[in-house]
Amino acid sequence: MLPALVQAAKRASQQSLKFIRWLRRSLRDKLTEHAALFHLGALYASS
Repeated sequence: MLPALVQAAKRASQQSLKFIRWLRRSLRDKLTEHAALFHLGALYASS
């Protein structure tokens, strides 16, 4: 049971980091809402 819990926590933290990196990049590059959402969709489709 413990290994499954560890894996779930690891996946959750990886997804959170992906989102934070996407948000930082979108703000830094001053992307439009449409472009930012396109990149977010592509990011999560590849995982």
